[in-house]
Amino acid sequence: MKEVTLDQIKKLANDFVEKAKDWHFHILSPDCQFNISSKFVLILENITDQIAYINYSTVPFMNIGKELLKMLHGDQVVEDRKGGTSVEPSGQVKAIIEKAKKLNSKNKGWHHHLLFPGCIFNKHGDKWVIAFEDIAGGNMIESISNQEPTDDMRHIEPLFYAQGR
Repeated sequence: MKEVTLDQIKKLANDFVEKAKDWHFHILSPDCQFNISSKFVLILENITDQIAYINYSTVPFMNIGKELLKMLHGDQVVEDRKGGTSVEPSGQVKAIIEKAKKLNSKNKGWHHHLLFPGCIFNKHGDKWVIAFEDIAGGNMIESISNQEPTDDMRHIEPLFYAQGR
């Protein structure tokens, strides 16, 4: 992984969109199971060219996370649209949503990852994986699917950004 600045990450992500590259990003908290650092980590992954870029911080990446999320999935995934999406979440994601709501109401931290096919953290090959980490509970819940779980993410992302961490 190549260490870069946040400005470079924004420019790279814009370039990936412009050139129709397969890309995504990860925000890892210090207590994330994927994080080997004691800092917050932002990873920008270009799957097309098999290269990843990384930035470390002592504070969460909430603002740039929202920017990158909108670039990757559109505004509708991030925004809480009073009642969420009209599409019901898939089976395992219902459990994730309920757990996230409970943790939010108790002001307990959690985070999640959308692992794309080809992602450096994805152990399920060509599948899409939503990985939910309950920090206090120390466990991970996974929802695995054959196609991008966009509707499920419309339920999860507003809950994540409602934490305000």
